[in-house]
Amino acid sequence: MIYVKLDKLKCFLIGFITTVIALLILAWCLSKPPIQNANISQLVAINGIGEVLAERIYDYVKENPSCDVGDLLDVDGVGEVRLKELKENFK
Repeated sequence: MIYVKLDKLKCFLIGFITTVIALLILAWCLSKPPIQNANISQLVAINGIGEVLAERIYDYVKENPSCDVGDLLDVDGVGEVRLKELKENFK
């Protein structure tokens, strides 16, 4: 009788620990830095963004600190394709 309870407890603890680890991994994978923390070299590393556009984006964000990635459509040279790339890297 005691062994059955210990087996159930052991299964519960293994499931609980596995779930916690999975949630931590998921949270780590989904976390993106805010666009306000982006520097020019990080922006240039994004496919389709060169030095000039990176500087425009950087300047726009510095002038509009409360903006989010979706607001970057206001930047000359940022269209839907580049916006999608930016959203994959920043929030």
